Amino acid sequence: MRKKALAVLSVGLLLFTLFTPLPSLAAYYGSIRSDKYHYSTCRWAKKIKKKNLIVFKTKAQARENGYRPCKVCKP
Repeated sequence: MRKKALAVLSVGLLLFTLFTPLPSLAAYYGSIRSDKYHYSTCRWAKKIKKKNLIVFKTKAQARENGYRPCKVCKP
């Protein structure tokens, strides 16, 4: 019984790790219609239409392109 519970817990932890985005590792999102950049997990980033989406690999890249950090997610 204990081995089964441990196996279920291990699988759950693995799935949680695989599907939980870490802001420090995520891409940064911006919109061509705004001057803000966000963590990809930010509620405002999720509202950006695909046709307006710009993806930055780093904060520096976003800043170089004239974008400022979002005041909500604070990337």
